[in-house]
Amino acid sequence: MWVLDFKKFQGLTEIFMRKRLLTLLPALTVAVLAGGVAWAQTTNLASLRVGTAGEGGVTFFNGSIVNESGPVVVADDLRVDGVITRLNGTADKPVRVDDGLNVTGDVTLDQDLAVTGDVTADNLYTKTEADARYVSQSSPSWDAQTRVISIHPSAFASNDETSDFTLNDNALFLDTVNVETFRAPVMLPDGATITGVRAIGRDNNALGTLQVNLERQDPTTATTSQIASVNTTSDSTDIVTLTEDTLTNTTVDNDTYNYHAEAVLTVLGGTANQVSFRGIEIEYTTTSF
Repeated sequence: MWVLDFKKFQGLTEIFMRKRLLTLLPALTVAVLAGGVAWAQTTNLASLRVGTAGEGGVTFFNGSIVNESGPVVVADDLRVDGVITRLNGTADKPVRVDDGLNVTGDVTLDQDLAVTGDVTADNLYTKTEADARYVSQSSPSWDAQTRVISIHPSAFASNDETSDFTLNDNALFLDTVNVETFRAPVMLPDGATITGVRAIGRDNNALGTLQVNLERQDPTTATTSQIASVNTTSDSTDIVTLTEDTLTNTTVDNDTYNYHAEAVLTVLGGTANQVSFRGIEIEYTTTSF
């Protein structure tokens, strides 16, 4: 029979635990305090698992993560709940992205975006292209656009309250043999250039004529200047379009003049309604509203 010396057993156990601990220490980082400075020995681990699936874990790094032979590789999705910064509070040390960057969500910029290379994107224009494509809000202007205004005969009024005429759905004509003048205001954008005048009507009377004029008038002097004039030259049962492309005073100046169209129906014999007026079209170009 032998008796266990508990004190010796306790001592052997402590020696064993110390040796075991010393055996495990190379697998960890050994911190040696020398003169108040902490020195660290680097530990090489094939892999390190922190936390458990579904629960996670926390890893604290109070220094840098580096790879001796190349970049640090993150081989899975990476979620960052905080801020990504290169040097916090240092404006001239921005985060650098040295590859393509795909963003599936919105990008919000609190400061200016500076690009030193090329930018490729759908519907992206250079400043020169944008200036050529869009108009300035303060001084809108664009390439000359050709437009047409059309004035129905119902807009024309006689200068003689006693005149005898008929206006139906599409034409204005006299009821009696006479000479009558009808006028209608013309609204054109200031600065536009008048490029053509077309009058529509019919003259089936050997003693009749349809004449249509486009004129401007200085309201302070009542001086009238002609811009264009067209008239029938032969009899026809057809509805005709009278065209004039040789014009004068073509630049619209609404500060100085007002503009009107004038239809003169002349019937000196025969059937009065054989001369009719069906409207005027004025073509112009403009580079602004």
